[in-house]
Amino acid sequence: MKQKFQKYNKVFHQYESGLSTKEFSEQGAEVIGYDPIEIDNAKTLLSDKMFYAESVEEAVKDYDTALILTEWDEIRNIDLNVFKSMKSPLVIGGRNCFI
Repeated sequence: MKQKFQKYNKVFHQYESGLSTKEFSEQGAEVIGYDPIEIDNAKTLLSDKMFYAESVEEAVKDYDTALILTEWDEIRNIDLNVFKSMKSPLVIGGRNCFI
C-alpha cells in the first residue's frame, strides 16, 4: 500500500512516495530519504532498502537527483543553494514547494 503523512495530521493517506522509493530501490538505485517531522513513521512505511538522512544537506550531498515529496515548512523554506552540493543537480518538486 502506498502511504503519505498528511501535513500536521497523524492520518496516513495513499501517496506515490512509498511506491517510488520501492521501485527505485528495486531497479538498483541508491535511495536516501529525509523527513523533518515524521522520519520514524517514514522508516516503518517505506522501503527497508533505502537509507535515511538526518538533514537535507546530508540527503542531497553527492547525489544526482532529488525528489521533493513533502511540503513541510522546513522544506518549503530551504536555501536552494543546498542543491549545489549534488553531483549533477536534478531537482524534481512533486509538491510545488518552491512556487
